[in-house]
Amino acid sequence: MDYLDCIICKLESVNKNYKFILDQIEELLNKHPNLRCVLDDEEITNLNDKDIAALIKIKNLYQKQIEIEYEELFFIGGRNVYYYFKKLGILNENVDN
Repeated sequence: MDYLDCIICKLESVNKNYKFILDQIEELLNKHPNLRCVLDDEEITNLNDKDIAALIKIKNLYQKQIEIEYEELFFIGGRNVYYYFKKLGILNENVDN
């Protein structure tokens, strides 16, 4: 597992909204096994109207999941660059307002 995977794995335990999204996706996949065949196994399968509606919900949930992941990575990157600049001594922390 690489660095980014570790960060994303930790999200499930520290971000309640992220965990809720993952749980909703899993619940939909359990209720609609044909979707698991399509999404996980990449099998061609006939979908009924309920499966298609659930697929649309899953797509929207995946988008929210990715947004949370990108936001987390953005802030971690910002924090890392802050500490790197601080270590290099190029930050002026005594700024008068």
